[in-house]
Amino acid sequence: MKNVLVTGSHRSGSTWTGMVLASGGEALYIQEPFNILHKKRYETPVKYWFEYIDNEDSPERQAAFKQYLHRFTNFDISRLKEDLKITKNIMQYPRTVYGAFRKNRVPRKLIKDPLALFSAEWLAEHFDMDVVVLVRHPAAFAESVQARDMRHDFSHFLEQEILMQKHLAPFRADIEDFIQNPTRQADIFEHATLLWNIIHHQILYYKEKYPNWKFVRHEDLSRKPFETFGKLFDELNLNFNEKAKKYLQDTTQSNENSRLKRQSAANIFKWKKNLTQEQQQFICDKTHYIAQNFYTL
Repeated sequence: MKNVLVTGSHRSGSTWTGMVLASGGEALYIQEPFNILHKKRYETPVKYWFEYIDNEDSPERQAAFKQYLHRFTNFDISRLKEDLKITKNIMQYPRTVYGAFRKNRVPRKLIKDPLALFSAEWLAEHFDMDVVVLVRHPAAFAESVQARDMRHDFSHFLEQEILMQKHLAPFRADIEDFIQNPTRQADIFEHATLLWNIIHHQILYYKEKYPNWKFVRHEDLSRKPFETFGKLFDELNLNFNEKAKKYLQDTTQSNENSRLKRQSAANIFKWKKNLTQEQQQFICDKTHYIAQNFYTL
C-alpha cells in the first residue's frame, strides 16, 4: 500500500482532510515536515516557505531531505531521546513515546503538508506516495488570509532559482514588482491573490501531468463530505470504517466553530458575507485566468 501526501493550497482544509483520512487508524498522520518553524526544535534542511526539491538537486541535498523526513516516518531511538529532551512539558512524554513507536506499528504514512506542494513530484517518487491535492476558491482563500492577516514573504520564491526557472518563470516580473511596491505589499488582497495564482498555477501543472493524482475542491468536501470522502477513501485503498465516519460526522455537523469542528456546508460561502463587492471583484479580476480552470466565477 502506498503512503499518502495531502497537499495543495493552504487554508483549504488540508489539516481536516488529512486527519479524516487518518482517523480510521490505517495511516499515521504526519504534520508539515516542510514547515520552516521546525528549525526552532531541531536541525532541518528546509530554509524556505514552499521549499522546492527535485531529482536535479545534488545527491547530497536529496540525501539530507530523505534523512530529515525519516525523522517523521521511521522510529529511531536516538531521535526519540532528542525529542524527549526538547519536550518542555513532562506531561507530554507519554504522547511523545507513543507517537515514536507508532511509526513502526502503522505501516502507511500520511504526510499533510501544503508547504510541500512544489516538492510533491519528488516526494511521490521517493516515498511511494499517492497524492491528494486540495483546491480552494480564490475568494474563500483570500477571506481566510485576510481574517488572519497572513502575509507571505515572496522573496522565498525568488531565492529558489531552480523553482523560478522550472515552474514560476511566468510570475518573476509580478513577484519582483510586488516586492518593490510598498502599496501592493500593504494590501492583504494583493498578497492573497498573487499567492493563490502561484499555488494554483502549480496545481494546474500537476493536474495536466498526473491524472492519477486526486484533485479535490475544498467546497466539495464541505458540501458533500460523506460522498466525497467516501470516494477518496476508496481511491486511496483506505477503509472508510465506523471510526472514520464518526470523526467525519463530528467535524462537519458540529455546533462548535473551531479549527476542526463546524457546520462545514455553511462555511463554504462565508466569503460572500465577509467581503465587499469591490473586494470580490478585485479577487475575481486578479485570479480569473487561472481560477476558470477550477471554478465558474
